[in-house]
Amino acid sequence: MPDIVCGDLDSIRDHSLSWCRREGAALVVDGNQNKTDLQKCLKSLRGLAKEWQDGVPTGYKLPQGFSEKDLNAVLVGGIGGRFDHGLAQLHHLYQETQDEYQFKGRIYMINPDSICFLLDKGLNKIYTPLGQGLFRESVGIIPIGRPSYVRTTGLEWNLTGGLTEFGGLLSTSNHIQSYWIEVETSERILFTVELDPPMADIPVNLENMHRYVEEREARRTIEDVPRSSTDSSLVQGAANLKTGP
Repeated sequence: MPDIVCGDLDSIRDHSLSWCRREGAALVVDGNQNKTDLQKCLKSLRGLAKEWQDGVPTGYKLPQGFSEKDLNAVLVGGIGGRFDHGLAQLHHLYQETQDEYQFKGRIYMINPDSICFLLDKGLNKIYTPLGQGLFRESVGIIPIGRPSYVRTTGLEWNLTGGLTEFGGLLSTSNHIQSYWIEVETSERILFTVELDPPMADIPVNLENMHRYVEEREARRTIEDVPRSSTDSSLVQGAANLKTGP
């Protein structure tokens, strides 16, 4: 059951709307046609985080010392469906995190077979354990925003600092060879890794999603993973599913 249903709600079915109201979900109606529903949801999340940080009662329990910078978003099924919608979601992944006035945390997109998110300029360290019910070996490092010079360690076919771009060199279907991957990039770049097992094997509803994540977390044996401001911890991203939409 979602806590909040956000968007212009112009295509929601009457029985779905009645069900949400009956179950106590908050309805946030935003009729701005220049923004997508994803952008409206992220705006709503930012507003909740700011209210909580300012001491306004929100009805949600957040950790002591929480700030907007700690707010990560997990988008389930973010690139499924129509191709143009999928491209728009990737566009928002860049747009909504590109300056200090936008979304301050990380945005993770969970699809049936993979998780993807942006790497920052500079050095990124990514924790990628295999054989622990988290990830399979296949990864991609894709310069969607603009061409980027990329250097990597921990992959079967490491990049050595050359230019990656559409129409030129792309690193797709690469293979993880280490518990830690390092990616040094001159521009923000998309990183994707295959999930194990694929989420396509799991019935898609929130109850099963929570149960699936809890079972995966129960199998994890490595804790207290170090993380700096330039690190991207996929384990933290997976854990965020517990409080996802």
